[in-house]
Order: sequence, then structure tokens, then C-alpha cells
Amino acid sequence: MGLFSKKRSNASQPSKSLEDIVWKPERVVAPLDHEMGWEYLYFASELARGLSDNKGAFEEMMSTTLAGGAQVSAQPFEEIQQMMEELSSTVGFIEEIFSAANMAKGFGEPGVQGNETSISHLSCEIVGVYAELIAISRLLKSRNYGAFQAVAAEVASMSYTPLKEIRDFSDLVSTSFQKAMGEVRQGITPKEPLTLTLKITMDDEVVERLSRSLNQLRG
Repeated sequence: MGLFSKKRSNASQPSKSLEDIVWKPERVVAPLDHEMGWEYLYFASELARGLSDNKGAFEEMMSTTLAGGAQVSAQPFEEIQQMMEELSSTVGFIEEIFSAANMAKGFGEPGVQGNETSISHLSCEIVGVYAELIAISRLLKSRNYGAFQAVAAEVASMSYTPLKEIRDFSDLVSTSFQKAMGEVRQGITPKEPLTLTLKITMDDEVVERLSRSLNQLRG
């Protein structure tokens, strides 16, 4: 998992639970079919759909700059520190989502078929993490933190790698699941096993450096 899985236990209790940030799509889309392996294809399509729904929010966040005339935060150190902890907690949800127990809730226990609602909910948990990271970063980039502005921008950029890794994961499962299920349905044993692993990589040293910068600016 990287830095945030280590940092989460040292941060204050998260203000939100995983269930609080689960993405809620505007409409329900049923699977294309219920043939062999439909669960995996449905998971991949729901994940891709959720990320696509957030494309505009992502682009807006990336282009966000400090609004002219914005009032300087009265507590820049505390606010930025809180945002760092919220980023930590949000990324930490990935470990919870991919736990054996949670995956079984989504896809069903071995030998038990999953259902559309639980599979969609599993994909929406990942999309929820994605959307929450975007929201936190946009907030950091749009508020006026005065002398702390540069640090706030760096903290916001800490989400960029996890966001890309979630998109890459979605692309990978879409491609690999379609290929594998196409082979299975033709009676061919897939050459590569299906994997459901999302690795979030971030540098612990970056957080330590930003924490030092915050404390130095605080004086």
C-alpha cells in the first residue's frame, strides 16, 4: 500500500467511513448478460462507468487555481494538516475494500454466485475513494492559505499518483477480464489468472518533508 497505509493508524480518527464516500451513480445499469464470468465483467464495467462519471470533476480539480480575492484561512496549518489526514484515511480505504471479507461480500463466497447490487457496490467503493481524493485536492488548491499556499498545493498533488493508479487498475481489469472471459466462454483455459489487486504507491518521505515544511512555516 505504501505511505498512507502506514500513516493511517497515527492520524486522528477519520471523519468519514468508507460507506460515507461510496459513489452513488445517477442510474442503474444491468449486466450485459449472466453467462459465465459475468460478475467480473460487470464489476469492470461499473468501475469504468463510475470513473467516467468523475472525469469532469477530475479535470476541474487539475485546472483549479486560487480564486482571486479569496480570504486567507484563519487556521492554515490546522486545515492543511487535517486535509493530509483525510487524504491518508481515504487512501487507507483501499486496503479495506480489497480485504478478503469485503471481496467475498461483493463477489460472493467461493461457490456462491454474487449479485448485481453487491458487485456494483464494490465498484462504487473504489469510485468513492477516487471522487473523495479529487474533492480533497480541489479544496486544497482553491483555498487561500497565505504563506502556506505552496505546501497546500504539494499536499493536493499527493493524490495524483493514487488517482492515476485507480484509472490504470480500471483499464487493466477491463482489458484482462474481457480477454479471460472471452476465452473461458469458448472453452479455453485462460493463460493468465484473474487478479484483483490495486496497489497504491506513495512516498513516505514526501509526507515527512511536507510535515516538516508545515511545522517550519508555523514557527
